Amino acid sequence: QPEASRRSALLDAVSSGTAHDCSLSVGLQRMAFTPFVARIQLGQPPQEFEMLLDTGSHVLWVAHEQCMIDDRLLSSSNGGSRGHRNLYVPELSQTYRTYRNDSPPMEIEYGNGVVYKGHYACDVMQLEDRAGRGAMVLNEMCFATVRQIDVPESLEHEPQFDGIIGLSWPLSADDVPTLMDTLIEQKLIAEPVFTVYLTQPSLKSFTDYLPPRIDGELTFGKIDHTRHTGEIVWAPLVKSTWTIRLERVYVIDGMDREIAAVCEDGCDALVDTGANFMVTKKEHADLLNGKLGFTRLPLNPQWTYSPDCLSRSRQNNLRLVFQIAGRRIVLNADAYGNTYGVSHTDKLCLSMLNDFGAGSEMDFWLLGSPFIEQFYTIFDYGQRRVGFALKADSPITIT
Repeated sequence: QPEASRRSALLDAVSSGTAHDCSLSVGLQRMAFTPFVARIQLGQPPQEFEMLLDTGSHVLWVAHEQCMIDDRLLSSSNGGSRGHRNLYVPELSQTYRTYRNDSPPMEIEYGNGVVYKGHYACDVMQLEDRAGRGAMVLNEMCFATVRQIDVPESLEHEPQFDGIIGLSWPLSADDVPTLMDTLIEQKLIAEPVFTVYLTQPSLKSFTDYLPPRIDGELTFGKIDHTRHTGEIVWAPLVKSTWTIRLERVYVIDGMDREIAAVCEDGCDALVDTGANFMVTKKEHADLLNGKLGFTRLPLNPQWTYSPDCLSRSRQNNLRLVFQIAGRRIVLNADAYGNTYGVSHTDKLCLSMLNDFGAGSEMDFWLLGSPFIEQFYTIFDYGQRRVGFALKADSPITIT
């Protein structure tokens, strides 16, 4: 109840017009194995960080200069073998302070099994507008400084970002205020919303990610109706996260005949900007992928691929349908599959639908970046709903 009352007061401030009539769009980058990355600055003078956007968590954190990954010290972007890291140095900031003397240590484990541990602090934060309108300055943003990262042996790729921006709700009134709560409390945005928009779909070669480039935008404070065509499909949240309800998920052929279906009684789905794939339990993924023409990779059975590189899927017009809020969102082969150039001559055509692994007890879906990037996606923090609207060049349909 205290947390609900605090958030209600914040949203009342926006709706009553006491917030400035402003918004901000931050450029989004794509990196290999990292879906959406935005740059922020912390401290005075500013220290810059490349941050993963994560609607599946609520904590904003950066790696501390003394951060350890397993049993070795992270090196900064100024040198060393791990030159992709930018590390936060509190002593270099004139505006740094500790959060609260009585605040407990931060520890969070993400779905990939990586555990981050640290302590909370506060500092000035800046978000640069990609249109060149200057920076939005948060006079005090509280966040975690991570001192220890524990990576499971099963993880194939270590994290390739400097920190994470959690964009969900805090779990309790005692949690550190989130970025959205801070933007609202400091009256920096006109509406309690943020949106994700990509100018192009997933890149087609792993080398395309080097160097990273601006491929979209994260907008705080407004819905830009020039970014989409047609109406917005609004899906209400069913939990205290960005979780919506899938009414059904199924495969249809070129004659619109249904050839496989799951979630007959509905499934919960987290709209997750931090996920590289659409993910569900193994039996759902196996059934749908099999009907769409995918099979398990022999050397890496966690992934599924198309031996004929989606030619049968395209010829037979096989489509993957998500029924959400009474509407049919129809993905074609270009949306549910991706063709990567492994070399100049070899191609690998992967399914963007993955599973949590054999033996997993996860009984929900993740609608990750392959799904989100198809739309102008709206996260309505005030009315607790997610909106999906078609981009002008989208390869999908909504009926």
